[in-house]
Amino acid sequence: MQPVSRALQNMVRTGDIFKNRKGMDKVAKSSQHLAFENIIVLLIHHGRFHEAGVVHGDMLDAGFIPSPATNADMLAIALVTDPSDERAIHNELAECFRHHTFDDHDLSHLISFMRRLAHPPRTIIPVVSIYLAVKAQDTAYRPSQTIISDFVELQEARITLRQYQGRTVDVDETELLASLADQNEDSGESNARLVRAGVRLASMRADVDAHLDVHILNALIHRQINHERWDLAYALYTVLLELGARTPVRPDGETFQTVFYAATRLYKPVMSTRSAALRQEHAAQVPENAVPPWRVFRDMMRFQFNRVYERPWSSASVAQASLVSALRALLATSDYAGAHVALRQFAERGIAVPPQVYLYVARHLTKRLRNNVAANSAERAAYAAAVERGNAQPREDDPTPRWFSHLLGEGAEVDMADDAAVAALLVHRGQQPVAELADPPPAAGEPPAQVPLYAHMVGKRPLPPRTFLSTIPLENLMRRAMFLSVPKARRWEYDESPERAHALVEAKIEESRREMIPEGVELWTWQQDWRKTPPTRHRRKR
Repeated sequence: MQPVSRALQNMVRTGDIFKNRKGMDKVAKSSQHLAFENIIVLLIHHGRFHEAGVVHGDMLDAGFIPSPATNADMLAIALVTDPSDERAIHNELAECFRHHTFDDHDLSHLISFMRRLAHPPRTIIPVVSIYLAVKAQDTAYRPSQTIISDFVELQEARITLRQYQGRTVDVDETELLASLADQNEDSGESNARLVRAGVRLASMRADVDAHLDVHILNALIHRQINHERWDLAYALYTVLLELGARTPVRPDGETFQTVFYAATRLYKPVMSTRSAALRQEHAAQVPENAVPPWRVFRDMMRFQFNRVYERPWSSASVAQASLVSALRALLATSDYAGAHVALRQFAERGIAVPPQVYLYVARHLTKRLRNNVAANSAERAAYAAAVERGNAQPREDDPTPRWFSHLLGEGAEVDMADDAAVAALLVHRGQQPVAELADPPPAAGEPPAQVPLYAHMVGKRPLPPRTFLSTIPLENLMRRAMFLSVPKARRWEYDESPERAHALVEAKIEESRREMIPEGVELWTWQQDWRKTPPTRHRRKR
């Protein structure tokens, strides 16, 4: 990279970038000042850093004061071209950060720009630390979650809390917290030690500050998942649960969505393949400390949905996202009774059902259907070969794929390669209750459940106004999936006995509900479905 302008270098060495501070407001309104700024931004955007430095120098020579964000960008370039002036550049960056117009959004842009300039983390971390140290002088400042996540990623998860609020943290506790993401010791002892350190650390902080610790731990968990360090991700989750039981540092919606995402990535390959060898290979990646989705769901009910804890203003959308994440993880583990319980929570908690819920259920069942059809075709081919060799007697009728006949209907004609057609038929079948599987019949006097089209599911078309989707068709499909998941050796017990099938489904649902919904916990409810609360009609007085 060519050197930046001599004017900028001189300004850095003499500390004169903000010398004419009194005229800043007046200069900021100048059209010539804005022209300089826009030209610099355009040159930087196109990678013309030397030319941007020249224009920046001309701007300074003309007596105009660049914005703090522009100065910060140019100082980032100077760190590349003349790293020997690092201390002086850091001092000037601190001046940029002290200006009230430079906020977390500008810092996030600066971090991205420094990465674009190929600055290593060891160069970017001090810049972020300077920013946090400057902003922490204002007691009302709270770093955004984006900044925290960026900082965690830059430090390779070796992070201390003193940068966020200027608190003095014990060195041992800091090192323990810093080692959360990179520990390689015996899991039992190190986790216990980390919990003890976390409890001591959390006891130093007020309730209003606890969310910062949660965001940090969430960022650490997400980082481990991105690097596929599954055991460390679940160890961190266990630590956060322990903290939640004793301190104000409690897992939140982001925590549970992240852990459900981990379960989906871990278990989906295990359940979706028909190859026993591949299933075994994928299953080997599941760590011993992995927490099954149904247990994470119980933790979510105990913390995120518990009325004991205050809920934030955005809690309805966060709760909806958490339930959707839970459903995906439960489907990935083929826990259809658990998925049924999760679907019921939309109605019981008063949360609107997004069209994507239908998409995830349809995609999962379509995969099961295709595997079932493929397995049936392979079985028929093997039987035909046995008949040809004289090892078996010809059959009058080949067996129909079990999942196909129960989910789509015996004799159904559909192109299994057409996702939209299969999804539409699945939803249609879900609206037709099966009495022996305990499918609830439509309530008397109520219109049929509103269901989305495939275009709604994939986001190509918005739902019509005042459309409130029901989970009943999906619950019916989950009941059938429970029945179809019965081991092959025991199918005869249920195929010829509707009473046994009914009892099986009811028992599985009741068992999952007991496991996933904690007793004695009063749960939050929302009113996203405002059909239940008709608006008051006002008549005009005559």
